[in-house]
Formats: sequence, C-alpha cells, structure tokens
Amino acid sequence: MTGEPVLLSITVYNASPQDIQAEIINIPEGFKLISAGKEPRWAESSGVFSGNRIPTVYITYEWVPENPGFFTLGPFNITAPAEHVSLPQVSIHVMASPGSTHASLRWKVHDGQPVAGVPVRILLEGLFTGTVTSLICPPPENALLERLQEELPSGEIDEKNGEPWLPLAVFSWTPLVYGKQPLPEAFIEYITADGKKYTLSSIPEEISISAPSAHTAETSIPDSPVLRDAFSSSGDDNRLSGGETSLAEIKMFADMLQETERVPEVLALAEYFRQGLYAEALALLRRAEYTKLFPGKYRNIRTRAEEILGFEKTLSVPNTVLPWCIILVSILTGLTLLIKKRVSGTGVPGLWVYIGICAIICMIGFASVARLHFYHAGVTVGTDVYHIPELNAGIMGSLPAGTPVRIVRTAEKWVYIQTAQNQRGWVPALKVIEYTTGE
Repeated sequence: MTGEPVLLSITVYNASPQDIQAEIINIPEGFKLISAGKEPRWAESSGVFSGNRIPTVYITYEWVPENPGFFTLGPFNITAPAEHVSLPQVSIHVMASPGSTHASLRWKVHDGQPVAGVPVRILLEGLFTGTVTSLICPPPENALLERLQEELPSGEIDEKNGEPWLPLAVFSWTPLVYGKQPLPEAFIEYITADGKKYTLSSIPEEISISAPSAHTAETSIPDSPVLRDAFSSSGDDNRLSGGETSLAEIKMFADMLQETERVPEVLALAEYFRQGLYAEALALLRRAEYTKLFPGKYRNIRTRAEEILGFEKTLSVPNTVLPWCIILVSILTGLTLLIKKRVSGTGVPGLWVYIGICAIICMIGFASVARLHFYHAGVTVGTDVYHIPELNAGIMGSLPAGTPVRIVRTAEKWVYIQTAQNQRGWVPALKVIEYTTGE
C-alpha cells in the first residue's frame, strides 16, 4: 500500500562490510528512502562444513512509496575486492491505500461446477467510482485464459453498501488440473473524478475443480488455438525445451497402452495421459526404468511418449539394479573359487587372477552405483526457471510439464537443475517430481 514501508535486504557471505560496495541502478520516482544500512553478521554454513559460522554482510534499504502503480527496482550491483555480482531487478506492485473507500475487484464463475480441461466463463467485476485506464490479467499457472469479446451483463447491487458492481470483462478460463485451483489474478488502474489514480487487484480465491469423467476424458483438454499456442515450440513462449503436443496421438497412445498392457503401472499411465498429467506419467515411467532389472519395455514406452509430447532431446535413465547384480555375481564367483580351492586342497590355476578380475568388476560396479546417486534426477510439472532462488527474481524461461532434469544442488525449498540442453537455473522444489529417490 502507498505509505507503507518496503524493506529490501541483501546478504553477502564470506565478506566484511568495508570490502563490499552496493549500487542500485534504478530507483522508481516517488520511492522515499527512509533508512539504509550495512552491518556485519554471522551465519551458519550450509555447505559441506555445515555447523561452522561464517561472516556475512547484511545490507538493507527501506523506502516508502508515495504513488500507486507497477514499479521496477534495481538491478543491484554488488562489488567485492575480487568479484562483481549483478542481481536482477525486482517488480513491485503498489496499491493505493483504500482509506475510507470500499473499492474491490472480484471474479464471478458461470457454467456450474468447473471441470479440468473444460472452458468456463468467468466475469471480472469492480466496485469503485472512476474511469478504468488499464486492465492487466496475466496468464495463470496450470490454466488457459482468453478474453472474450462479448456484451457485458448488467451489474448486481452490493448487499453491504448498495452500490452496483461494474462488469469489466469476460474471460474463458480452462483449468488443466483438478483439485483446489486459484482464480486468475487481475489488476486495474482507474482515475477518480478529482484526478487521483488508484490500483486494484482481484480478491484471492480458490475454487474446487472436478476431475474429468470417462465420458469427458476425450475432450478434457480442448484442441483450441489457445492450447496450440500454449504447447507450441515457437520462440514467443520462451520455453526452454519441449515441442508441439498432438492430443489425438496422446489419446491413441493411451488407448494402445490400456489394450495391450495389463501391468498395473502401465494401466495407471494410460489414465495419467488421458487427464493431461504428463509429468506424473513420465516420472512413473522413469522410476520403473530406474529400478526394474529389465527396463526395456518401460524405456520404449517412455521414449515414445516423449516423442509424442514433442521432446526432441531428453536425459537418459540409468538402471540402478544392474550394477548391484554385477557386484553380487562377482562376489559369489570369488567366494566359489575360494571354497573350491579350500575343498580340493590343490591350487586352482589362475585363481588370484580370477579373484582380481572379480574385485575390479566389484569396484566398477560400486563406482557405477555411486555415480547414479551423485545427482538426483526428476521431471518438472511445468515451471518458470529463475536466475536465483527467489520468486521475484529474473525469469530465464519456462519448462513444460514432463521435462526431465538433473538436480545439481538444493537450497531449502529450491533446486538448481540442468536440462538435456545443458540449460541451468533455479526452480521451486515442489515443481520437480524426483524418481531416483526411495518411495
């Protein structure tokens, strides 16, 4: 809100205050600086030597915004004696202090109970006095949104103060997953009769989305221009991997799995694909390929599914069972040779050569197992990729659902991932389904 302080802090590890210089490239007009500080602190190391205390520099700035609107703060340059780091800019939405007014923005959902994959008409209404100058409604996560050019209905009278709700726009909203889903977030700017500018955002609200039934499964995700844009591989959507998705091919593929395979895991896959849960399906396939002694069938299904979903290059899945089998066979072979020598009482030609070979095979097997578990791997459920582990950081691009990634390192609720194209960045840990860890 206008008049409320905005506090921004930057922590620099392994540093002292006299060695650190901070510079802010852009400060929005109307941001009044009320305090700034740079002080030494101690923090616990989270690395290999966790538990040790390391020196840090804690830099703080505090502003009070005087005007409402959308502002960009930064980027920020941090300079140390031997290093220079540039942190991305921060986007800040400042809303006008409501004061004595009762301005509000809300959604009205039509067409009854929403179902995943089925478009629903939603109406954006405002309760305010003034003229709208702009309306922004970013595309929501796990849903499609398209503004409809149709006549607006008449507004209802608010029960509390008797003022009319003003219809602003009608959208077609298609939730792609079932369960509790948030309605889109909308923002408007308007000017009152006295020339003052205000900003409103819609009231946060979650509604229940039903799963598609068997009858509606064929059309659970409509083949529309909006959907084709969402899954296209053009440069406009800034996606890091993935290509075009053929819904008809996915349905045929799911039907084929259900008709030809009777394994419970594969039958579950067919239902996942019908419901558009591509990440869950590919994670299940990769988990089976990782843990089964004979993973060929699952590998063939997985590569075909990724081909249909438009993934040209993906990470391979190592098998964790085969190295253990090699180690076990090598140990049993060595023990058999030793027992044979002890029972016969005579030397076995080349016995120690065989035992040495078994030992080498064991070491190779152990090295393979260690390599498999050095990096965890997973599948994304569809997410933006950030420069640093902060939701307000710069976005490098996006990964479509089903993208396989290698987890390089973790930081609390974030993971640093690498794709098959060697692209790296931070994503929220909840957006990755790991398949190389135990259930």
